Amino acid sequence: MKYSLHPETELDLREAATYYKERAGSALSQALFAEFEHSMQLLMQHPLLGELWLFGKTPFHNETLSICRYLYSRC
Repeated sequence: MKYSLHPETELDLREAATYYKERAGSALSQALFAEFEHSMQLLMQHPLLGELWLFGKTPFHNETLSICRYLYSRC
């Protein structure tokens, strides 16, 4: 399964990586991307991870993975 990022989310991630690279070096910047990818893989394997349940129902039940509704969607 693949995911796609909202353009603003992608920009935020790139800006964060640039910030870390400028202040602490490329190793930290690469570690940010590696951790992000690891987190995304976990969310795709377990889409309900961390999802809020209210009265036995999920608040968002559609094709978008609800934990990061505006972050990514299934492709």
